[in-house]
Amino acid sequence: MKNKLLDNVLQDIALKFVIEAFRREGKRQSFGIIVIKEFFECLPEFPKQFQDIYSIRDKCQRQDPQLYEDLGRLYSATLGNKDNEQGKDKRQDT
Repeated sequence: MKNKLLDNVLQDIALKFVIEAFRREGKRQSFGIIVIKEFFECLPEFPKQFQDIYSIRDKCQRQDPQLYEDLGRLYSATLGNKDNEQGKDKRQDT
């Protein structure tokens, strides 16, 4: 994913596996954390999957508090700003 070696369909499948592993406990979660750290900078390129990861980030808080904080910061700096802008646009329309 990081090096753009997979096509979009394969990237989606791979990300689904990573998200599912991230939700689990134990070794599967450890695997999910490792993979998310490897392509951390690329997460905003996959907004739907990043939203899913962000919404379950509390699962990793105990095992990797730094990743938990980093996900929050990255989300706020990227997708969080888009959410705020969309909210402003909706209020301006009314």
